[in-house]
Amino acid sequence: MFPAELCGKIAEQIRSTNHDGIQCNPFAEAKCWIQESQTLATLSLVSRMWRNESKVYLWSDVWFSDLAEQAVPTSSTDSRLEQRTSRFLSALHAADPTAVKYLKCFSFELHRAMMYREELISNIQHILSLISQRAANLSLLRFTLHSNPECMPLLPHISSLRFPRLRNLHLHLLRFDREDTELLTSLILAYPDLEGLYLQGELGPYPWSSLRETNPLPKLRRFLGDLATLALVPSSAPLISVKCPSSGREMDLRLSKAFLKRNLLLLANPLTTVTEFIFARGEYPLDAFILKAIARSFPTLQILDGLAISEGFIAFMGTDIEHLAWCLPKLQTLTMYESCDRKRSYSNRRSFATPSKETVERIFADLPRLFPAIALASHIKTRHGTRPRPIQFMHMQFSAKGNTVKRSDP
Repeated sequence: MFPAELCGKIAEQIRSTNHDGIQCNPFAEAKCWIQESQTLATLSLVSRMWRNESKVYLWSDVWFSDLAEQAVPTSSTDSRLEQRTSRFLSALHAADPTAVKYLKCFSFELHRAMMYREELISNIQHILSLISQRAANLSLLRFTLHSNPECMPLLPHISSLRFPRLRNLHLHLLRFDREDTELLTSLILAYPDLEGLYLQGELGPYPWSSLRETNPLPKLRRFLGDLATLALVPSSAPLISVKCPSSGREMDLRLSKAFLKRNLLLLANPLTTVTEFIFARGEYPLDAFILKAIARSFPTLQILDGLAISEGFIAFMGTDIEHLAWCLPKLQTLTMYESCDRKRSYSNRRSFATPSKETVERIFADLPRLFPAIALASHIKTRHGTRPRPIQFMHMQFSAKGNTVKRSDP
């Protein structure tokens, strides 16, 4: 017979909850969550001790997602989601307070563009109301709504509730209209203890910088969203990580530079606590203009991910780059992307001859001239198209004994 402490450790290892909630592959993670829950549910049938230890992690992370359903998007997917939410709603009503207190992460995701019945949305509204009353330890709330107007009542409903220990908030809508943006603003202002804020979708115009003086999020450490929204954060915030998803716009080089510069100028520059900046893969090439713009906003970066390999970058690295070494003197990790097909590479609506492996290695070997503290640089080739996917990796490690190069396929 295992001691209770060991049973608890085993159950804890089964549940691989990512407590900041950032998703790399929502479909794979939804399937993983189901497998974990099935394993924990099976363990809970072994004995009373296993039931007591397993329920902590069965309740800790609750996830409803249409991606977890295996069938094609039909009404049956809607029915299964409705059944699952109905069962959980019944469990919430029946559960004793000691079980509900374990709930820390709640996710509801509708990725597919299909019609969802009102009963499903009503169930989620009732679940949220009960959670706000009974789950005092909820720290992560994540909503992805890629579908239709019937989902929109959820946003004002979420805004009307309060979760006293909420630390991470994720909202991913295809687009926010003006009313949604105002609701979103009131929601953010209601949670000054947020440590992670993740907003994805087309936000309507809003004077985010006007909120900066009140410092609405004094504990914010991680941000995912567009740079225009980041303008609400003052320079005194303890922010360490900024991630910006794709703008969804394919622009030429001149427009992309102007777009980045305009959005960076909106920030409370400089944000000296930010050590990680990850932005849309391959939308901006590395050159003197881009480097200076990033350095003005994030001068103490240690991790930079998202810059593009371009014809201009290759030419830039052949110039006197040492005079720009002041820009990011603490940068240690750099990840760059190259979009290509079988014949050419592409950047900002222009094609160029795909550089050879030897050329890329030679250029990367010169990066310490530009980034004196660099320890690792990665080159990721992606297939050019509407759904780019990695096709080749090159990692170069720098040391006093010489550089080490490793190549791999996905």
